[in-house]
Amino acid sequence: MKPDRRPIYDWAAEHVELPNCYSVTGSFEAEKVPFVKGPMDALIDPTVREVVCMSSVQSLKTLLGELWLLHTICENPGPSQWLQVTDEDAKEHAATRYNQLLDGCKQIRRFLTANRHDKKTSSIVFAHMYLLMEGAHNIRNLQRKSIRNQMRSEVWQWPPGHLQEADARMTQFWFNSKAYTESQPGLEHDDLHERFLAGDQNHWHVACVSCGTYQPLRWTVNRPDGTLAGMRWEDSEQTRLPDGEWNLTALEPTVRYECVKCGFGMKDEPRTRRLLNATGKFLPSAPTAPKRIRSFSWNQLTVEGLSWFNQVVRFLRAKSAYKRGVLEPLQEFFNKCLAEPWSESVVMSTDAPVTVAYEVTSAWEDEHARFLTVDVQADGIFWAVVRAWSKTGESRRLWFGKLFSYADIRGKQVEFQVASNHVLIDSGYEAREVYSKCCEFGWIALKGDPTVSFRHQVRVKGQAVLVSRSYAPLTRGDPERGTAREGSRFAKLIRWSNPTIKDRLKRLRDGKGSKWYVPAAAGDQEANETEYNRQMAAEYKKQKVDKTTGRRTWQWVCPSGNNHAFDCEAMQVLAATLQGLLPDISSESD
Repeated sequence: MKPDRRPIYDWAAEHVELPNCYSVTGSFEAEKVPFVKGPMDALIDPTVREVVCMSSVQSLKTLLGELWLLHTICENPGPSQWLQVTDEDAKEHAATRYNQLLDGCKQIRRFLTANRHDKKTSSIVFAHMYLLMEGAHNIRNLQRKSIRNQMRSEVWQWPPGHLQEADARMTQFWFNSKAYTESQPGLEHDDLHERFLAGDQNHWHVACVSCGTYQPLRWTVNRPDGTLAGMRWEDSEQTRLPDGEWNLTALEPTVRYECVKCGFGMKDEPRTRRLLNATGKFLPSAPTAPKRIRSFSWNQLTVEGLSWFNQVVRFLRAKSAYKRGVLEPLQEFFNKCLAEPWSESVVMSTDAPVTVAYEVTSAWEDEHARFLTVDVQADGIFWAVVRAWSKTGESRRLWFGKLFSYADIRGKQVEFQVASNHVLIDSGYEAREVYSKCCEFGWIALKGDPTVSFRHQVRVKGQAVLVSRSYAPLTRGDPERGTAREGSRFAKLIRWSNPTIKDRLKRLRDGKGSKWYVPAAAGDQEANETEYNRQMAAEYKKQKVDKTTGRRTWQWVCPSGNNHAFDCEAMQVLAATLQGLLPDISSESD
């Protein structure tokens, strides 16, 4: 049969029925989402080897690739691979989504074999080709069979260098291979961002409904006269409540998108959104780049059905969290909503910590909870911090110093009237002993981890949703492991993100969040405060360059190793986060 050379979106409109597991169902209509046409045209251009879509979540970039794979199976077959982040992600996506899409495509059915074992959640063997669905984290998946067509999903979560490993799978088909790389952005100049920059960098532009000026939909745009265009809203007595919080009911009618040239405020109305997209087109920022890589970007401001007002609310909440010392919601807003890579240099301040002195003995009527955090040393010495916290994330350090036994820790807990489940102790050294004492006294064991975030499954409106947190789900530590009593008792154990929590601590100490208080130093306290300040300065963030890839990253370093106060204060931030006194990461999966 002669291959169908129509554009993928026209082919899909005729042959594909979107099942109920998708946000849109029925026939695919590209006219409602015209920004998909550019990448789809590039995917069937024989001169193009890779198409990169660095776009926001819920913007159809994954569906775009899924339809390309369907078209490939039917009209341009060859050994193919779909790379998700992990093997588990690949299996789940196949079972809950893609296999249903296959079942709804009549053109696919003629290629399915009678052997039921040919269709699995990790692979599908068709009569004329195969499709592997695997995880990019597993390096073995990137080093086996030669692949002609490859879809790469959520590359921002891939380990550094694995994108290049995936490229190597297609070298045998150098003359007719095709890769589709789709993901929300991550950090500036990571593997995904560099791949986008290697292409022609197409951004979606629309024409102002008033003056016709073409412009990309961006959150904030600087006008030549110093004023701001882009997404705007009123900040006035009418849109604020007496306590300073936003009056969302009054705020919503003021939300508009202002043209960079004429200043016309476009409202979030169906007719306006349709007019904007009807005029839309991709314009390249790097038109002279080699055409073998075509790169595209669009954000949630572009997608009809995604409310501008809801995005303003999300931004305002992220901004509020940032003022309390939590960066992640703002970073996620830039990544997931605006499709912009995040630059860590924005927040890597080298300023001296901003602290406010007070007297420990004075009562604090705003206190809501207090925590005792303990850093265990290999020599049997303990460093500890007691800190009180308000509901708004403001905190006061009550005590810092050295302890010499678990009995001393218990004594300090009683002295400062700290609840047992508010005593958090590091289990990096002598883990079994720590677990044993946690079982005895009801304390919580902690273990720092280099992971940036951890996935949690929660239910929202009856639906299972994956969210990110700066700590892992509660697990158990066994003090009797390896003995005859193994499994007889367990301590509560929480793994937590070292880089994320330490970033949060730095912002609080830099005055970029809720007030972070230390007591006034006087008399005998001066030496103690000197030691505290020395230990707090022992760990800092430093930019490092990978000599192989050239990738720049910021990493926490501690040349001296004497960072006990810093570790204790980081655990304090974790404790406040666990109790909801500081906001945490919260990201719905795409």
